[in-house]
Amino acid sequence: MNKYWLTPPKVYEALDNEFHFDFDPCPCPLPENYNGLAVPWGKTNYVNPPFRKKDGPHGGPTAFVRKAIEEQRSGNTSVLLIPVQSYVNLLLEAGAELRSAGRIKWLEADTKEPMKGPSPILCAVLRGNQRREQTMRNGYDLRKWQSWKNIWQDLKGGHFYWKYIIEDTFN
Repeated sequence: MNKYWLTPPKVYEALDNEFHFDFDPCPCPLPENYNGLAVPWGKTNYVNPPFRKKDGPHGGPTAFVRKAIEEQRSGNTSVLLIPVQSYVNLLLEAGAELRSAGRIKWLEADTKEPMKGPSPILCAVLRGNQRREQTMRNGYDLRKWQSWKNIWQDLKGGHFYWKYIIEDTFN
């Protein structure tokens, strides 16, 4: 049996105050035969998807990220709370510039043969003495993140979840 986890009210309220959500494609309880990936989303969407593919009847976080990107192309904003490795949060807190490096076929050290399946890779850039200027140029305000960090710490006992906002600026 799958367990469902609800967003703590303080987290949702803080996000809703900033974004004013008009749609949740992952409601709980889930209506019978409902598929949040198959319906049109609203103008401003709150997305707390299943954290694992096996927990959702129609997909996990990757499917919802793809749908949010599709909705972004239609002019809609989506705010997703998705699981992430803790080192990504450490990089964000340090003001890292994050880029997709694509899917890389790493080479075996001795034979130089590429691996069979490519790995999705994140490129993180930590710039010396330019952190604040760079993060502001990327639209990432470290002061705003600090307030989110405090909310996450209060609610999760020091464990953070990455806040990833898909907006029109990424087109």
